[in-house]
Amino acid sequence: MRYTAGVVVREEIEFKPGELRCPSCLSKDLAPSLARGWRDAFMRSLNRIPRHCRACGKRFYVRKRKTGASADAAE
Repeated sequence: MRYTAGVVVREEIEFKPGELRCPSCLSKDLAPSLARGWRDAFMRSLNRIPRHCRACGKRFYVRKRKTGASADAAE
């Protein structure tokens, strides 16, 4: 058992490639966030979409995934 910033960590957290997690609390309970204002429009132009964590409430941006049709067209 390890103590980190007042939180007891009982086991190591496994990170799988491509798995989305909250950058603040490392939870996997994420939801899409509605676009709000000019910052979201700017981030969308950079292929970033808003998400929020249901566990801690942090809002952040993730890279937009390519769909199968657009990924095939790019090749």
